[in-house]
Amino acid sequence: MNRRLLVSVLLLLVTAGMVWGAPQKRKSKSKNEKDYAHYVTVWGGAGYGSLYHNAPDWKALGGPGAEIGVGYEYDKKNFIFHTGLEMQYIMSISRLRNSFRENVDFLYTPLPDYTLAYHYDFTSFKDTEHALMLNLPILAGCRFAQDWFFTAGVRVGFGVFGQANANANVQVTFTDPVFAEDVDQGHYAGWYAVKDRMPLRLGLNIAPSAEIGRYLNKHMRLSIFGECNVLNMNHTATDQPLLDMAAMSRPDNIQVHSLFCSDKMADNKVHNFMVGARFTYLIALEKEKPAKKHTHTTSKPKPKTTPKPATKPTPASETTPAPEDTIRFGDMVVKKDEAVVLANLMFEFRTANIIQESTQQLQTLLDMMLTRPDIHIRIVGHTDNVGTDAFNDRLSLQRAEAVKQYLTDHGVAAGRITTEGRGSREPIDTNNTDEGRQHNRRVEFTVISQ
Repeated sequence: MNRRLLVSVLLLLVTAGMVWGAPQKRKSKSKNEKDYAHYVTVWGGAGYGSLYHNAPDWKALGGPGAEIGVGYEYDKKNFIFHTGLEMQYIMSISRLRNSFRENVDFLYTPLPDYTLAYHYDFTSFKDTEHALMLNLPILAGCRFAQDWFFTAGVRVGFGVFGQANANANVQVTFTDPVFAEDVDQGHYAGWYAVKDRMPLRLGLNIAPSAEIGRYLNKHMRLSIFGECNVLNMNHTATDQPLLDMAAMSRPDNIQVHSLFCSDKMADNKVHNFMVGARFTYLIALEKEKPAKKHTHTTSKPKPKTTPKPATKPTPASETTPAPEDTIRFGDMVVKKDEAVVLANLMFEFRTANIIQESTQQLQTLLDMMLTRPDIHIRIVGHTDNVGTDAFNDRLSLQRAEAVKQYLTDHGVAAGRITTEGRGSREPIDTNNTDEGRQHNRRVEFTVISQ
């Protein structure tokens, strides 16, 4: 991302906030307006960040970023001042745009004073940088349009931790002075994957920052923000090339430097920037002022009296009749619109054939339907998650239809029963164990009218 473009976006945010955020007379007080001014704030955020640079032949891709902080805020009469301490983490990635070659001469030990010229062709080189900064935000702004707010200022900080991980793929060939041509086999020639980890020394950063968002209630707000450091924060650059030839004792002992620790960054500055979303929780340091009580001087308020109950409540007893939406039949208690599982009702494996020895509760349902001809029910079949969704939907409906067929074969009118198959979409237990899957394979019925 072009740093000038990012700075332009931040300036646009600042200008827009100053225009929109100008204090204005409001007709009514917002429900999120506060009667106190001093707060402890706790916030966290996440977004996209980068350690941006202009190293030739390299591309800064950026990566994820996160932050967490605690601070103090003054918020009164549309004016906001905010400060505190914040830890900010950014992971950035730099990639080589084009391949490059480095040459190193090594003595061919079997022969005296016989030198082979080794060629190191880097086809890919990725540098992953990790930076942890401690920041001091100094921001000021205002509230506008009821529950919206805007702040702008700077974040002053320094790097407390930095690390760069270099990963490269390199092809090694050599030139024999006798044949004067590249040789890609033998004498350490071949392909190598090279890795290295190096610490980064990160310096001071001063980042203009802007934030705009909305209060969700008196103590929470959500916002978007952007910030970009104007100083060079990389203090690790050296005069060493990417391929550390001085540290190589033999051709296959390949030593590389991180981009940030090499001569490629000697004349290039590194600027960290981040854009993202932030959530803030505000804890008031003062008690909220109580609302003023309005009194009338024309008449004295009447004393409050507690009304006495007209009749003494009668405690419930076992003889109290069941509610109209509850049906009691033997040991079965059924409430209208509440699903009841037909316990211990089993089917043959992967079929809708009912095992006759498991029809005890099904017989109880049949007796209830014959005794109460005013009852209509819905039967729903369920399966576990073994098999395809289409197969389970079909099997669950077939098992519900099998229960309906059992009831109609024994005298229940078919018009009093509806069926559904819901497959494995409504489990009541885990599908990771045999016992859980057995619980999920069930048939339920629900009284829908009576």
